[in-house]
Amino acid sequence: MLVLLMSLAANAADCKKPVSPSDLESLADEATLAWAAMDQDGFEEIAERVIAGVACLDEPVAPGQAASVHGLRGLKAFLDGDAEAAKMHLQAAYAADPDYRMSTRIAPEGGKLWRLAEDAREMLPTDGKKLSLLDGGTVWVDGHESGKRADDRPALVQIGAGDRTTWSDLLEPGEAFKPPAEALASLPTDIPDVIDEPRTPRKPSGGGGGKGLYIAAGGAGAVAAGLFGTSAILRTRYDATPSQGLHDATNGTFIASTGLAAVTGGLLAAAVVKGRKASR
Repeated sequence: MLVLLMSLAANAADCKKPVSPSDLESLADEATLAWAAMDQDGFEEIAERVIAGVACLDEPVAPGQAASVHGLRGLKAFLDGDAEAAKMHLQAAYAADPDYRMSTRIAPEGGKLWRLAEDAREMLPTDGKKLSLLDGGTVWVDGHESGKRADDRPALVQIGAGDRTTWSDLLEPGEAFKPPAEALASLPTDIPDVIDEPRTPRKPSGGGGGKGLYIAAGGAGAVAAGLFGTSAILRTRYDATPSQGLHDATNGTFIASTGLAAVTGGLLAAAVVKGRKASR
C-alpha cells in the first residue's frame, strides 16, 4: 500500500519516475560544470531540472546533497542579479553541511561570488524550530532527521518513514510546513522501535479465517473515503479560485482514493475466500 501511494504521489507531482538523491546530486554537478564552462543556457536548464527533481525524491537526502541543491540555487540567484538571495541560499548550504565548499572554478578567489560565499559561510546559522507529524513518521530538514527548521533561510524538507520519503519540497523562508493529504495518508501509523521476539503462531479458529483481511479492508476503505472527501473539498476550492497547485492536489487525492478503493475490494474478496476455506 505504501508503494502504491508513493507512486500516486509522484504522478501528482508530474514526476515520470522517482528520483534518487544520488541522481539529483549528479545532476547538480552537471549544472556546476556548465557554469564553469560559461554555458549559461545549459546551466539554467539543468538547474531547473534539479529544482523540479526535489519533488520526485523517494529517499531522504544526505546533508551534503541538500547543500548542493541550495548552492545551485545560490548560483542561479547570483546569475539573476539578486546578490541577497544568492547569499541566503549559500547560507542554507553551509547550514545544511558545514563542510560545503564552492570550487574556485565556480567562484574564483577574490571575486564577487567568492566574497558572497565567504560572507554566507561566516554567518552563524540559527537553530530553528522542530517540525513533527501528529500521525507518526519522520521529518528530515536538509538531510537531518532532527527536523529543526529555521525561518530565515530556505530548507529542503521531507517526510516519510524508514528509508523512504512520501513528500519532499523546497520551502522558502517563513513558508508554512503543510505536507499534502495524500503524502500524510501514506505514512505508516504503527512503526515499532524494537522488533519483538518471535511468537508461536496460533491456529485460526473455524470462523475467523478472514478477520485480519476484513480489518485491513476496513482501514483501507476508511483512508480511501478520507482521500475522496479531501479531493471533493479541493475541487470546490479549485472551482472558486483555479490554480495549478490546487489542480495537481485535487487529481492526486482523487487518484489515490480510487487506488485504495481497488485495494479495499481486493482485500474484501480475499477475506471472503479465506473465510470460506477456514469454515470447511
